[in-house]
Parts: sequence; structure tokens; C-alpha cells
Amino acid sequence: MPYLGISAGAVWNDRDATGTFGPNAGLKLFVADQTFLNLGYRYEWFFDNFEQAKDNRTHGNHVANIGLGFVWGGSGRPTRQGP
Repeated sequence: MPYLGISAGAVWNDRDATGTFGPNAGLKLFVADQTFLNLGYRYEWFFDNFEQAKDNRTHGNHVANIGLGFVWGGSGRPTRQGP
């Protein structure tokens, strides 16, 4: 199941904190009814204020991830029911 999105948040370390936002995309591959492998990518822009975000769009961070996910509650993936 492919997905597209936009993320926003904050990142910090021992000395500094900054805002971040950017696009993300990925693919969820179901390996069982309620278990999936997630392959994802996102690009992060960093900024201290919104004006700086415009000037900083080429100085970002590429992030790739691989993860294991679980569907909680419900009956798992929707199933197609015939007439």
C-alpha cells in the first residue's frame, strides 16, 4: 500500500532546537493480516523561522527507513466482500 504525506515537527540536541518539515513517501508491504514491512523516505527542511525555511530548502536532510508495523484493533486489512 503506497503512501504520500507531509511531516512537520521539531528536532533538538544538547545545544540547539529547530523546526523541520518536508514531504514523505513510502510503501507498506503486508506480510500477515495485521503485520507490515514499511519502506519509507522523507526529506527534512530545517528552520528557526518561516522566512529562513524559504532560503534553506537546498540544505536539508534525506532520511530513509525500514520498519516493522502492526495494525492495532479492528480486523486487519479490509477485505473485499462479494454480492
